[in-house]
Amino acid sequence: MLSTDFQVLSQAIARHARHRGSHTALVFLGNGEDESERVSFEALEARIVRAARGLAASGLRGQAMMIALPPGPDFAVLFLSCLRAGVVAIPVPYPDTFRNIARIEGIASHARPAAIVSDDAGLAKCPGVGRRITLSALIATGTRGATPEPFDVAFVQYTSGSTQAPKGIAVTNGNLLSNLAMITRGALLDDGCVSATWLPHFHDMGLIGGICLPLFLGGTAVAMPTQAFVKRPQRWLGMLHRYRATLSGGPCFGYDICARRLGSSAPLLDLSAWRIAFCGSEPIRAPVLRRFAELLAPSKFDPAALLPCYGLAEATLVVTCPTPGTGMHEVALEHQPATGRRSFVSCGPALPGSIIKIRNSSDGWANEGELGEICISGPHVSPGLWNGVEGGVRPFSDRVTDGGSSYLRTGDIGALRDGGLVPVDRLKDLIVVYGRKVHATDIESTALDACRAVSTAAAIGVDYEAEERLVVLCEVRQTDMALVAIADLATSVAKVHGILPDVR
Repeated sequence: MLSTDFQVLSQAIARHARHRGSHTALVFLGNGEDESERVSFEALEARIVRAARGLAASGLRGQAMMIALPPGPDFAVLFLSCLRAGVVAIPVPYPDTFRNIARIEGIASHARPAAIVSDDAGLAKCPGVGRRITLSALIATGTRGATPEPFDVAFVQYTSGSTQAPKGIAVTNGNLLSNLAMITRGALLDDGCVSATWLPHFHDMGLIGGICLPLFLGGTAVAMPTQAFVKRPQRWLGMLHRYRATLSGGPCFGYDICARRLGSSAPLLDLSAWRIAFCGSEPIRAPVLRRFAELLAPSKFDPAALLPCYGLAEATLVVTCPTPGTGMHEVALEHQPATGRRSFVSCGPALPGSIIKIRNSSDGWANEGELGEICISGPHVSPGLWNGVEGGVRPFSDRVTDGGSSYLRTGDIGALRDGGLVPVDRLKDLIVVYGRKVHATDIESTALDACRAVSTAAAIGVDYEAEERLVVLCEVRQTDMALVAIADLATSVAKVHGILPDVR
């Protein structure tokens, strides 16, 4: 039975340590295949207490601290210790590549953290980032003393910054616990949950869905490094088979890359325990999920386990999901004048406690099936952006109100249809070519459907020599280049959307 009177997530773990201390809380596969560490709830709690005392002794309560540790139990321990000690955690990637180092430096300049914690090798690569502390030194100072009360802001989730400068979403302890409870009720989860994840440990889907959720429930979190999955996607399936995982998933590209690498040589495994195969974080393509399910049917994967969902960092993690076991559902919407009705994947109703409304272009609320901006309200919605200069939260400026309730404008386009939310695109991804408005995801879907050799497509609008152009960038494996006819691909897009693109 779950308690709802926790102030912070780590209190739930302390409860599990008292009542089921020997139960495995964390399993980490360092190379994606072999166990490098297994931690019980009792051992996890002891490590959290010691690290939290070290944080208290360091005088960091109420201040921001970057966590730049590699994936594994040490990261989970320090993150949970921050929640208990009232330190605002800022999860960032481990500084093992130039790209990650640059990202850390960019976040540090915005967040103004009081400290950064990493190992010796990591700190050596981040010389200009504030006060630097090793995890071993932190734990060494936590041998005695009391742990202070938690701070309101639990952590700051920085967006990827792929299309704009990264922004830090302030997530409170209340936001986190509310969303975990909402997911638990909406997805019908219990303490028998075994989660398996390859997602980045420093980003919301991997951190909250892959680590925090199973620990909140008293289940088991099994994890591997993201790079281990990318190098050999079959490891994901092997992890699911070996640990009888009930909950796992990721963005649509994860299912796609796994199916593409396996081809027709999928190993015979037992995936019958995989009850919830969630998919979100990016446009969900039904053909990808159908192909994945068909490929793994001999391994007892149930297509009804597919669970398309919608969420965003500003709402902690999840906003909507269908009832588990009902599978994937497609609905047709009147989308673009040139394309008419098109099928989209429904992401199910709002989680218990969340409210969704669609705002149309005339600043009113849209009707059933009418496209508009997705707006959400609920206790899981972040209060605003982290202000590093002042060390506080700056409220979102683009909220709308209705009936006394405040709604966050998500910047996503979608519709409510048959009781479920149907996300379509991002407002900022609208492309205008000679006055014609087209959605980037429409163009990309057409390109992907036109040629199986294209693994990824990105549609963008550019101004070239005073001319508006539609450009489609396609990623193709070197060995598949002969299968791609660029002129035919461009013609396919032109036939559907009435605009001839420049395909590269």
